[in-house]
Amino acid sequence: MSRQIHVSTTDDHIRVWTIDQPGGRANILTRHFLEVLYEEIRHVEGLEHVRGLVIRSGKPGIFLAGADLKALAHTPSSELGPLVDLGQQVFTRLEQLPFPKVCAIDGACLGGGYELALACDWRIGTDHRRTKVGLPEVTLGLLPAWGGCTRLPRLVGFMRAAQIVLGGKAYNHRKAQALGLLDAVVHPEDLGAAARDHVGRGCRRPGFHVSNLPMVPYFLARKIARALRARLHGNQPAPHAALNVVRDSLALPQEVSFRQERKVFVNLAATPVHDNLLRLHFLREKARRHSGIRTRKKHPPVRRVLVLGAGVMGAGIAQWLSSRGLRVVLKELYPDTLARGMADIRGSYTTAVRKKVFTSLEARQGLDRITPATSRVSLRNIDLVIEAIAEDLATKQDVLGRLEACAPEHTLFATNTSALSVRAIGEGFRRPDRLLGLHFFNPVHRMPLLEVVKAEHTSRPCMARALDFVRRIAKTPVVVRDRPGFLVNRIL
Repeated sequence: MSRQIHVSTTDDHIRVWTIDQPGGRANILTRHFLEVLYEEIRHVEGLEHVRGLVIRSGKPGIFLAGADLKALAHTPSSELGPLVDLGQQVFTRLEQLPFPKVCAIDGACLGGGYELALACDWRIGTDHRRTKVGLPEVTLGLLPAWGGCTRLPRLVGFMRAAQIVLGGKAYNHRKAQALGLLDAVVHPEDLGAAARDHVGRGCRRPGFHVSNLPMVPYFLARKIARALRARLHGNQPAPHAALNVVRDSLALPQEVSFRQERKVFVNLAATPVHDNLLRLHFLREKARRHSGIRTRKKHPPVRRVLVLGAGVMGAGIAQWLSSRGLRVVLKELYPDTLARGMADIRGSYTTAVRKKVFTSLEARQGLDRITPATSRVSLRNIDLVIEAIAEDLATKQDVLGRLEACAPEHTLFATNTSALSVRAIGEGFRRPDRLLGLHFFNPVHRMPLLEVVKAEHTSRPCMARALDFVRRIAKTPVVVRDRPGFLVNRIL
């Protein structure tokens, strides 16, 4: 039919659509893709003996990443309404196909991509770390308008739907299954078989949710609205608007609720809040993908880290790095402080297990990657030293200077200082070119930014290596000069 959707049929008459858009690493929702999808739906409507449909992706790590935001940013307001209408019509036509529809999700399925999945009967995800599911539109000052606000509360109930839409988060496979966003989670190699099994279950029957009973959503929405006012102080209209649309969707016919989605979406897209949040999104993506620093010589990756200091920041940094697969030595002079730091790390992992961020096994493995130490540590296999001790210039100079004097050539040094001069800290270094600042913010597991401080002496290869490290641990790097307060504290 089209290179964007590759079509095949199994021996047992199950139609398989493989989404694989040419020219990029991601599948995204564009007007052209919606038109192609609509034509394929019309084609399959006329076929006999089709007993089910499976929709999958041909790209690793991506199912369908949502709408094309760059195109959205340049779409005139007069064209937004028709674009929303097109998406609603296509997904409704998909929903009305007379046989079971299954989305086989391996990788990111966000925004409009998950709205497509909502138009199907069943949603199967893989247990791979890259599988993320959610409706993040409110983080851009918008709301899900291709049926998300209407279909989701019918699937998971009003309270969970409000949590998902207003939170704008991308959930991992465990949390997504717990919330009802996924019906099953399997190993990637079992995804095809699981999708075919769910075709055998037939079309989905409507579920029952207490929070969807008449008048209950209106009572609950009042409480949620009060919490939103206290948190947002009237600065963002999208969460309030989305709450009203989700609430009203349960009392309105589907087509009327769709019109409500469309109207509110177009209104929100015309606000300066949306423009600013969209610009912020592009800036964040640019910081994640492009460092602005290129070197000809390939630098070794950071695999093993020594964190100096087991206080609040040191323990937080150690926990975050271990959760990203790095081996960490947590060094602290005082046994009591080290014990408290390790207890804080265990508490963070316990909370993450309860919130289904990690499994118990993954949390145990993360803890096992941390080696606590009070005695001298060999630097022979250490790729990066992160200092997170007391905010005192002389102390930092002494501790880091002694370590740098006996460190191998490949070891990179970083200070977590929030205000002190990186240049001054490295005055006693043999090779001050391998010292820079890595300023984490507290709490480490919640704050996405990480200031990468380039001092006068910091070399380009060391900066490039540090930026690769920052992206590997899923932080957003902000490169700053070695000036008082750097960037964030200077603004504050």
